[in-house]
Amino acid sequence: MAATAAIFPMLWFAPKQDWQWNWQVSLIMAMLITSWLVFLRSKPLDAIAVAAASSVLFFVNAQPGTGGGWVAGIMVSLVIILLLRLALQSRTRLEEQTEVSELERGRRAILEERTRIARDLHDIVAHRMSLVVVQAQTAQYRVPDVSERARVEFDGIAASAREALNEVRALLGVLRLDNASAELAPAPGLGGVDELIDGARAAGVVVEYLPLPDPSAIGESTALVAYRIVQESIANATRHAQGAGITVALTLDGGTLNLSIENGPRTSDADLGGPGLGQGIPGMAERARTVGGSLAATPTPGGGFAVRASLPARPDGATA
Repeated sequence: MAATAAIFPMLWFAPKQDWQWNWQVSLIMAMLITSWLVFLRSKPLDAIAVAAASSVLFFVNAQPGTGGGWVAGIMVSLVIILLLRLALQSRTRLEEQTEVSELERGRRAILEERTRIARDLHDIVAHRMSLVVVQAQTAQYRVPDVSERARVEFDGIAASAREALNEVRALLGVLRLDNASAELAPAPGLGGVDELIDGARAAGVVVEYLPLPDPSAIGESTALVAYRIVQESIANATRHAQGAGITVALTLDGGTLNLSIENGPRTSDADLGGPGLGQGIPGMAERARTVGGSLAATPTPGGGFAVRASLPARPDGATA
């Protein structure tokens, strides 16, 4: 605006040439360039005001009969420059929004990976530590002639294992927020359920197992989910129903894999679970949903607990 205002004194003091314009050529060029710079860099309202003032000046001082053309040219240049500015601003905003979207997608992918790691840690570590607790506390009943000193040692091992288990549970929430990484390893499947059963039996747990006749009929993603559900269910039973028998049954009904893990009431007053975040059952239900299945965990009439899941044998495009 100030640059355009500075042109007015030049209109009166600049020497006139012998032609029909009241301005010199250099003054015309200065007016046009100054106006375009204002259109490009100032606020839209200021640009419109400058365009109006420039149009009046050109209309008054132009050659007779050409004022309207100059006014139209200035207005067209104003519209073109403002549209160009709008396009550049829109492109800049689009690039900024795209960058934000990419960051958000990356953040979501990281959170999903952290959740997966937290689930795996809970399924693996909690299961093994629960068996350590059970073995340590039942060793004095399973092993004959255990001395008082050995009994104290076993109690210490059980206490330490319980503390470690509770600390692992407390860290699950942190894993969902902090950066983490995990080495790739072969995913366990239905073949690994036999090892889970053998490990529980070695710890003194009575387990009745009804396996599938043909595990190859189950897809890898469903097999992994089934393994984790059985693993977590056995761990929960050994923690919260000490001394109870466990029945694990896997059946194939058409294209659906049905899992049933049921335990009776506990025969001891000890509950080895302790305070925790309660990630077990929600984690199992979440795993079942990833392959398009469902899971229900409810108490049984006899005082026990049952986990039942229905999973598609070969889900389409689902990953665990």
